[in-house]
Amino acid sequence: MGVVALFGRIAGHGWGSLDTGEYWSLRASLVCIGGGAAGAVVSVLLRLSHVEHLDYRTIDRGAAIYRVAIGWFFAAALLFLIKGGIVTIFTDPSAKLIDGSDTSLREQITSWFWWGGLGFLAGFNERWARNLLSRDPTDTDRSNAAAAHRTATAAHLTKE
Repeated sequence: MGVVALFGRIAGHGWGSLDTGEYWSLRASLVCIGGGAAGAVVSVLLRLSHVEHLDYRTIDRGAAIYRVAIGWFFAAALLFLIKGGIVTIFTDPSAKLIDGSDTSLREQITSWFWWGGLGFLAGFNERWARNLLSRDPTDTDRSNAAAAHRTATAAHLTKE
């Protein structure tokens, strides 16, 4: 019963102390950031599906969490740029909901899917940060690091 009452308050006109505009802003932010996490997860899973041999002992447990966090940050950054008016090539569909000019169900659904899709695309681009977390910051020569990684991987695969 309590869950139904809470959902009713959320689906109605915001959480207790939030006014309607704050509710729509918070919802857009959470949907965008959640979409970013989902996009990062799909990106990682697609990349892993192309790996023929995966040695789970050499993979750091936190690497996947870092990738999802990068997806969150990319989605949040895009949200801040659009809502802040810095990027103006997109029109924020939740603006009508926030100012109260159009709170129709169509606008609510459009806003939800727009922010979710934009967040998903931003999170999917976590692959741009491919070596951001795994690179040695003291190594300035990236080609030597890449060659060393290929040699170590080849040596590891020939052992088995």
